[in-house]
Order: sequence, then C-alpha cells, then structure tokens
Amino acid sequence: MDRKVEDLTRDPATSPVSVSDWPRIQTAIWRRGEFVIETETQLFTAKLRFSTQQPDSGDYEIHHRPRGGIEKGRTTKVESVAEDVEDPRLSMLTQFATRYAVVTIGEARPYTRMVWLVGLRHFRSVDETGEKDGPVV
Repeated sequence: MDRKVEDLTRDPATSPVSVSDWPRIQTAIWRRGEFVIETETQLFTAKLRFSTQQPDSGDYEIHHRPRGGIEKGRTTKVESVAEDVEDPRLSMLTQFATRYAVVTIGEARPYTRMVWLVGLRHFRSVDETGEKDGPVV
C-alpha cells in the first residue's frame, strides 16, 4: 500500500474496528471506468465517485442533515486493498470481494483529508447507454 495512504490511516480513531458501524451502501455502480458509491444515514448522505485508472479524477459530496452544510472535495489517490492485507486498520475489508482505500481532500478550508475504506460484496455494472449489464460479483 502506498506510503501516503498508510500514513493517513494510522489514526485508529478514524478507522472503525469492524464494519458493523459503517453506513450501508445504498448504490454501488461501475460505469465508464469509475465507481459511484452512495450511502445515507439519519445524519448525512454521501456520494463518492472514483476511478482506479485515473485516481485524481473523482469527487465526493457529503450533505449533512437535517439542514447542515455540504462538504465537497476530490479524490487524490485510489489504492486496491489486497485480499491478504495484515494491517489491522484495513483487515476488515478482507471480507469483501472488492476493496479500496480512497484518499480525498476537501475543496474548502481547512482542506480536510479523508480516507474512505470501500468494501463491496457486489455492484451493478452499467454500460454507456445506461442499460443494466447485471450484477458483478
């Protein structure tokens, strides 16, 4: 794993011990070479868009509820997480078929850096016309 991603994941307070307290993914789509991931809780909705081929081309939005602000930013790095990763801050991802650590930076001060740990059991693949290709496992 890239040193930058490792450094950003060092703070154990930012990484849950298990995935049980993570927001559930509502939408996971693979379209035109990028993932689009959406989730929501009572406190926020979030959308993350990232490409494994062009790591700096993605973005994110977090809408805080009920009438909170909107955080926006861009992706800076996308790293695949190995199936046999031993790092305890990433090892909870091994239960998923598709695993990524995505680094983002906010577009407004204080330019907050975040690491999104993405674990997918399956996702939907959509072709250029918007037609469903079916689930991908």
